[in-house]
Amino acid sequence: MGRMLCDPAMHTTPAIIPPPSLLSFDVFGTLVDTRYGTYSAYRSILDDAGGRDMEIRPFWAFWQERVVARYAAPYRSYKEICRLAFEESLVKFGLGQGDGTLIER
Repeated sequence: MGRMLCDPAMHTTPAIIPPPSLLSFDVFGTLVDTRYGTYSAYRSILDDAGGRDMEIRPFWAFWQERVVARYAAPYRSYKEICRLAFEESLVKFGLGQGDGTLIER
């Protein structure tokens, strides 16, 4: 007979799972197309920031990377996370000191 890897009693005790008190899921990028759906807004923002000839995709990709990196930090609203990541992106791509208010469109 083979060796048992777990206690058989674990499989006979019914699990009591309380109903969830909160259900959350990702909206941005899942239900809202944040990549292609925001390119026109980013084009306008980059134009205003002095990046008229800049390609949008690398800027957007860097901004998104900085947004995700901030998820692990202490809580901030998504709007604040986006603004801070946007400021970093503007500086990274040489577009001034990073006026985060440009993202509020």
